[in-house]
Amino acid sequence: MPLADLDLDAILAATLAEHARLVAAWTRDEPGSWGALAGQAIIATRRALGRGLTDIERRLVWQRLWERLTLLRATAGPHEAAGIPTPLRDDPEERS
Repeated sequence: MPLADLDLDAILAATLAEHARLVAAWTRDEPGSWGALAGQAIIATRRALGRGLTDIERRLVWQRLWERLTLLRATAGPHEAAGIPTPLRDDPEERS
């Protein structure tokens, strides 16, 4: 099966959801987090394909994963990007 026949976005989304702690570690620039996430993405893609990936396919998976992670970092607030629940805000209107 060719890689183009897979829904790579769904595979990567599931990988990131399953490894949320690694995503949080990556957003904090913790050593080893990128490699661990990249490895998990390759494993998930390999399972979906039912075969190993070529060098070009592996690089494509890494590229798409990197794009998703950098988008996540850019769009998430600092707490969400770090995997920390958003703190409750003190709303002055609720005090009345």
